[in-house]
Amino acid sequence: MAHMRQDVGALRWVSVELERDRVVVIEAVTQHSRALQCTSDELKGDREVVIEAVRQHGRVLQCTSEELKHDKEVVIEAVRRNGGALWCASVELKHYREVVVEAVRQNGDALQCTSEELTHDRDVLTEAVRQNSRALRFASEELKHYREVVIEAIRQGGDALQCTSEELKGDREVVVEAVRQHGLALRFASEELYARQGSRDRGHQAERWCTLVCFSGAEA
Repeated sequence: MAHMRQDVGALRWVSVELERDRVVVIEAVTQHSRALQCTSDELKGDREVVIEAVRQHGRVLQCTSEELKHDKEVVIEAVRRNGGALWCASVELKHYREVVVEAVRQNGDALQCTSEELTHDRDVLTEAVRQNSRALRFASEELKHYREVVIEAIRQGGDALQCTSEELKGDREVVVEAVRQHGLALRFASEELYARQGSRDRGHQAERWCTLVCFSGAEA
């Protein structure tokens, strides 16, 4: 057991009997989740063993039994550790709001593997863009027009302006907020916005806005 604590890869070299020993396997996955790959199919379906493993690394969920990929508690433990573990969950749980919220809080990109319905959920999307602004690209077209959600996204990363609606790319307040976060986000603003500012020269207008926003803190 002491050797197992030092080298969990040693589990692959132990006898079949030890691969099926719950005490040995729990000790191993507590040290390193990937040890689950070396254990018996029976223990890959053991709820206690799997929960210990996914608490170390959520993506090890892919090595578990199909039954546990349908287990809400197991999947929530996994996505809290690694939101990307949602890819390994059952289709049913990818549509389960509580599970998806936990996943996108840890990894906003997990929004891309959930149901169409949840990409229309404003609260789910808000959690996702707070973690990763570019999760906005997985939102429904309707929510890409929703000003409050878009502003939340660009406050995390100005380049999220690229993912929003054409209407909001022409919204002066939205664009200024994006430029505050990332000066180059200005390249995603609409042509109409440049025209309203009295200049069709994007290079000149970009330089002007970046100077005002980045150095003086004033609105362009």
